[in-house]
Amino acid sequence: NLINVPAGLAAEDFKVFACTFAVFATMRCCEQVRNFICYPNLNVTVVATHTGLQVGEDGATHAAVEDVAIMRSFPNMTIIQPADAVAARAIAHAAHKFVGPLYVRLHRNPSPVIYDESYKFELGKATKVLNCGDDVALISSGIMLQKALDAAGALKKKGINPRVIDMSTLKPLD
Repeated sequence: NLINVPAGLAAEDFKVFACTFAVFATMRCCEQVRNFICYPNLNVTVVATHTGLQVGEDGATHAAVEDVAIMRSFPNMTIIQPADAVAARAIAHAAHKFVGPLYVRLHRNPSPVIYDESYKFELGKATKVLNCGDDVALISSGIMLQKALDAAGALKKKGINPRVIDMSTLKPLD
């Protein structure tokens, strides 16, 4: 019902948000997302939390490591993921305006704030370059962006000039 009710509402021209843990939205509801949201290209945004391995006390059964692979395989599905709270707000506004199947990946744990309030999210673009080096490119998504920035700092100390790219849209890739 988590997916079938939103699909029914979307079939009647409502903009619907379905929210749950990523493992439930993508693994338990896999067939419903594919058949009742993606195939008919309905206007449902699936907002999933607890993505990746950082679920802590929720345990391994709540760690969503397959969710991107599952959702990327579905037709008409778009996947986006913010790197921090500022990006999450911008992505929420974009999700409200978006038409079609959309998967928004959110994390459980707090993350450092990377962007200031001037941040603009552009759906479908991986053009948010935080460092403009030309020796190596570090492409990151979600809360791993801070780790990429930390790695870039370590590389700079070794004389390597890295480029850091925030890949906030996971499907489609530009």
